[in-house]
Amino acid sequence: MSSVNKVVIAYSGGLDTSVIVKWLQEEYQCEVVTFTADIGQGEEVEPARAKAQALGVKEIYIDDLREEYAKDYVFPMFRANTIYEGEYLLGTSIARPLIAKRLIEIANETNADAISHGATGKGNDQVRFELGAYALKPGIQVIAPWREWDLNSRDKLMAYCEQHSIPVEMKRGKKSPFSMDANLLHISYEGGNLEDPWSEAEDDMWRWTVAPEDAPDKPTYLNISYQHGDIVAIDGETMSPATVIEYLNKVAGDNGVGRLDIVENRCGYEITRLL
Repeated sequence: MSSVNKVVIAYSGGLDTSVIVKWLQEEYQCEVVTFTADIGQGEEVEPARAKAQALGVKEIYIDDLREEYAKDYVFPMFRANTIYEGEYLLGTSIARPLIAKRLIEIANETNADAISHGATGKGNDQVRFELGAYALKPGIQVIAPWREWDLNSRDKLMAYCEQHSIPVEMKRGKKSPFSMDANLLHISYEGGNLEDPWSEAEDDMWRWTVAPEDAPDKPTYLNISYQHGDIVAIDGETMSPATVIEYLNKVAGDNGVGRLDIVENRCGYEITRLL
């Protein structure tokens, strides 16, 4: 292992990143700083603090980035009408530069010489995180455990937790067959039966939208006000960028609007279902 004194990790508090924290401490013999971003994923992020403390982490960052995400990333993307390959709405990828930026800012604040993430070594999220980090700080070292370790299954991860007394949920109940990513803008799914293009998404997968056949038979009308290309008010009520997105998600979802089913071309391919 190369010499690392301190590393900042993008930390969710889940199984993978909890293992990564301990693994970094053990393998690199370094201090770990955790960074948890609230970008509107719909889950409480504060519990990550207690989990990080239980792992011996002294410097813990938990940041509410919802407004910055909406104002400086989502809205400019909307103004540019940025759609990947004519279909994919970039709901997952547009959040990665923000997370990478904050990782580098924290690395600078804490004098860390490396950052780390939990993206696997076979997809494009690792590229998004790492190129964003290198663009902002070319000399930063990136540690991607999934490209280094042999903990390549859930059973191995759980065994590592037990061996090192890592406080994670040990219940082995029904596990979602999907890989899911959620933020203020969308939810995306891949994996499971979605890998078969002939297979329909299961009804209980959709969290934010009702099926079109279950939507109201009467239309819902909104009066949307814009300023410099960005929404600033709905039905005369001034709203912040994040509030705008939250409100429109609710109204659109109640009306059966917002489902997309695509095959995405990336480093390989994926079947993705989006909110």
